[in-house]
Amino acid sequence: MKRIVLIAGFESFNANLYRQAASMAMGRCEKLEIMVLAIATSRQILLR
Repeated sequence: MKRIVLIAGFESFNANLYRQAASMAMGRCEKLEIMVLAIATSRQILLR
């Protein structure tokens, strides 16, 4: 099985787009695993 790990930065909307793309890619290739990790969103940083 091939595994791809995507690390999203501060834009929460990008992390959601990456998750959607990962889901589509895994649907086309059953031996593929894609993990999307969001470090922190811009909203989380503003709330600190």
